[in-house]
Amino acid sequence: MLKKQIEKILDKNNVYLFDCKITKSFIKIIVDTIEGVDIKMIAKISKEITKLKIIDKKFPNGVRIEVTSPGLEQPFTKIFQYKRNINKKIKVFLKDEKEINNPIIGILNFVNDDNILIENKNGFFKLMFDQIEKSFLQIEIN
Repeated sequence: MLKKQIEKILDKNNVYLFDCKITKSFIKIIVDTIEGVDIKMIAKISKEITKLKIIDKKFPNGVRIEVTSPGLEQPFTKIFQYKRNINKKIKVFLKDEKEINNPIIGILNFVNDDNILIENKNGFFKLMFDQIEKSFLQIEIN
């Protein structure tokens, strides 16, 4: 019931839910948007969740609410995350562990609804989404 109300708030704000954990005294929600989530949006969502009537009923002694965006350690789970990271370096793990080029690290050149195109020193790799186990943004610190 609470999760459904939270999802309504997110839908109203054009925000995608990545994860929602609810315990006896803590609610953690991981959200994102196509453009990326800013602190204003996180504050707005937090306030709207706090105002839900079910919060006082379900948590009479209070609750800590944390709304956050996916961190760098979170794998891409939506196509828009790939699109937002075109021309950036990513690391892609393939479902076929025997594949010689696994993982593939390179620059994300192209994304559509079916596949991505990565370029590295070994050439171009066209990967269908059903071949991908998980992908991460690669951050380089110089």
